[in-house]
Amino acid sequence: MKARVSTILPLFLAIGCREEVTTPPAGGSTPPPAHPAMKDAASGQPAAPATGHGAELPAGHPPVTGAGAKPAAPPPPRSDSAPAAPASGGLAAKLQTVGLSAKVPQGWVEEPGARPMRLATVRLPKAGADTEDGEMSVSQAFGGLEANVERWRGQFQERPEPVLARRQAPGLEITTVEMDGTFVDSMRGGGPKPGTKLLGAVVKAVGGDSLIFFKAWGPRGTMESWKPSFEEFVASLQPAK
Repeated sequence: MKARVSTILPLFLAIGCREEVTTPPAGGSTPPPAHPAMKDAASGQPAAPATGHGAELPAGHPPVTGAGAKPAAPPPPRSDSAPAAPASGGLAAKLQTVGLSAKVPQGWVEEPGARPMRLATVRLPKAGADTEDGEMSVSQAFGGLEANVERWRGQFQERPEPVLARRQAPGLEITTVEMDGTFVDSMRGGGPKPGTKLLGAVVKAVGGDSLIFFKAWGPRGTMESWKPSFEEFVASLQPAK
């Protein structure tokens, strides 16, 4: 009888120990062991526990990057960023190809694309009561000054006497031309246009053979409003460096 009891007693104790370890307490899973209290680095006092997402971490704690962490917000746009510089080129760049440099006035609008026998075409926006814009063509040609000015006269029904003026510029010979009348655009067709004003400049490099022509024409009021800009443009012409 004593041998039987000694055999049953160890078995009963083993079963009891297993049930004590694996049986969870009432109300949920086994709580994790208590974590030692964290102390604030400056005061030495226990740090306040985090109460929600994004709560401040104690000093020296690495940033939270695990699952559920809120990604960092992108930096706000700079309010002091400089605006993009306007694109350069256009007429000034094309003049460089023929050995000239100039300051292009504000308000002149270069038309895109190319036209036969032209380096560039510039639109001069209409002013006042005018219904059409002015236009300036830039071209390179050979031949004498007189012959080309006479050709411009032939585009007016009245063949007005041009007003010519010489301008001095280092390395350049510049002649300005001005005339008024009824313009007939033989290249584009259409009827005569009375009240047209032409402003022109013929530029020749000293010792060169070719001429650069700047021919601007349009309604008289519009061209009068752009005349100061045209004169400033001509005065800025010089050999390209």
